[in-house]
Amino acid sequence: RAGSAYDKGISEARRSGKPVDLATLLVNKGILLRNLGEPEKALPFYKEALAALADDKGIMKTAVRSSRGDALLEIGRLEEAQRDFTAGNNTAGLGDVAMAQGRPQAAIVEFKKLLELAEATRQGDYLVLARLGLGRAYLARQAQGDKTAAAKALENFSKAVAQLED
Repeated sequence: RAGSAYDKGISEARRSGKPVDLATLLVNKGILLRNLGEPEKALPFYKEALAALADDKGIMKTAVRSSRGDALLEIGRLEEAQRDFTAGNNTAGLGDVAMAQGRPQAAIVEFKKLLELAEATRQGDYLVLARLGLGRAYLARQAQGDKTAAAKALENFSKAVAQLED
């Protein structure tokens, strides 16, 4: 149902000539497809959204790149995902790519950047995201033989839970 409603809205937005409206609907359709477990089918919608925003200098293009990066990450196209996350300045996505590539130390660097940003802007959701990412990355470091990493993982997971309870 939701898919057909998006399709109708997309058709109307194409006719209206409003690129931001069209891109918003296309991205939302892509997210719907990803949520339905079909990230590969989402890619054409993200591509069209970026084309619609070719002349746009706003934040919307960044959001599209991050969403496309998520889909690319889900299907294992890591280099492409990394390019989109870099273009979208998405440190969490870059951390996830580094984890998928087996590079937990690089992921730690990215999740620490996100943590600093979240602390500076007091954004609780991003604090949790950063702490969970750091916890996962430190667990991977432990698996690589870092004997101090388990304590760091536990510390970050505990802080994420505490943030959720606030």
